[in-house]
Amino acid sequence: EGFTSINVSLRKQFQLYANVRPVLSFKGTKARYEDIDIITVRENTEGMYSGAGQIVSADGTEAEAKSIITRAGAERIVTFAYELA
Repeated sequence: EGFTSINVSLRKQFQLYANVRPVLSFKGTKARYEDIDIITVRENTEGMYSGAGQIVSADGTEAEAKSIITRAGAERIVTFAYELA
C-alpha cells in the first residue's frame, strides 16, 4: 500500500532525515529584504514522505494520503535544528 520514491528510500537507508536550506542575501542585488541570513530545517523522511495510506479512487478523481509523524522522528529533527542553531 502506498508508494515511496527512490529518493525517500535512499534518505531512509542513509538516515538523511534533515533537509537543510540556508538562505543568504547578496549585496548589490535588488530584493524585497536586505541582510537575510536564515536556515530552514525540514524533516525529510516522515510525514507525507512516509508513503503510508496513499489511495487513488477507481476513477482517478480523488486521492488520499496519511501523514505519519513519529515522536522519535520529531524529536530527532528538532534536536538537529537546535544543535545547528
